[in-house]
Amino acid sequence: MSRNIFTIPPGAPFLKTFVDAFLAGDIIPGLSRTSPPLDFARTTIYVPTQRAGRALAAQFARGFDAGATLLPRILPLGGLEEQETAALMGEAADFVDDDLPAPMEELERRLLLAQLVMAWSRAISHAIISIDASGAHELDTSAPFLVANSPVAAFALAADLGALIDEFAIEDIAAETINTVVDAEFDKYWSITTNFLRIALEKWPAILEEKNRIDAALRQKRLVEAQIAALAGRGAGGPVVALGSTGARITTAQLLSTIASLENGAVILPGLDCVMTDAAWLRVGDNDGEPAFSHPQTMLKRLLETMKLSRADVREIGVVAPSLSARRALVSQAMAPADATSAWRDFRAMQEKDFAAALDGVTALYAPDERM
Repeated sequence: MSRNIFTIPPGAPFLKTFVDAFLAGDIIPGLSRTSPPLDFARTTIYVPTQRAGRALAAQFARGFDAGATLLPRILPLGGLEEQETAALMGEAADFVDDDLPAPMEELERRLLLAQLVMAWSRAISHAIISIDASGAHELDTSAPFLVANSPVAAFALAADLGALIDEFAIEDIAAETINTVVDAEFDKYWSITTNFLRIALEKWPAILEEKNRIDAALRQKRLVEAQIAALAGRGAGGPVVALGSTGARITTAQLLSTIASLENGAVILPGLDCVMTDAAWLRVGDNDGEPAFSHPQTMLKRLLETMKLSRADVREIGVVAPSLSARRALVSQAMAPADATSAWRDFRAMQEKDFAAALDGVTALYAPDERM
């Protein structure tokens, strides 16, 4: 299946490079600055945020020669709502569940979760007062539990709990997964945490159901899933472009994969490393067989795997100055996975002449300590 996958290299102005290529007809075949205005109006472009959408609209305004024209429909992936979904889908809006509850406001959610945290803290009315070398401990039931022992502390912990609930939803992890944690493998006080998580993850859905609400992250996920179903099931429609997303969330990666599979769809990735060696690329996101997400290219690699594509399938657009090309190669080597750093010496020998250009304008600051 042919797919329109592009990337804009670091050093090239991202939005200007995209708009220039789009208006030149390089992104969607048959769609360029000479196309009828209604063709642009039928085009949908997904961007990561509303701010990116405003910047893209301004760049389109600068890119068109005409004084007035119709711009593509620009939708933020992070802020889709039903009216936007329905306007994009038309008849395919049937994929959206009409009974989808309204989102729980973040402040209300934190206050409710803080009540759960406070109830949990009161229930554990003891504290560790001593631990000997063997790990044995004493419990003082008269001492207060020192975790979330005030409304302010509970409110702060509720934010972390809410983030965890969102991660479970985003990563498609069932709440029951916490039951697979074997407390015996950890310190005995680890069970305090797992027991609390079990209570929270069981009680929170019941609270949402009682109030007929849904977590905002889960609701957003449902809307993206509706977009995927609509795009996959539709017939002929206007062009669809996804710009600048790394597909960090599973549903977003699936949406990008669906867009890339459309006959008139295209995905533009931000800064895919096309100069890293194949040997180093194999090690990105992998640490002795275990996933490692510290490398900045990990999400892009996972996205390509979701799309069942390789770096060779991605076309690079945009022109970068020679000095920035040299810096790009240098940064790519500097960020190479640990197992690939043995190639640094050879790289230095091959690129010696480009080092001055790569570091031109770069300043080294030596700090006396980490705080500074």
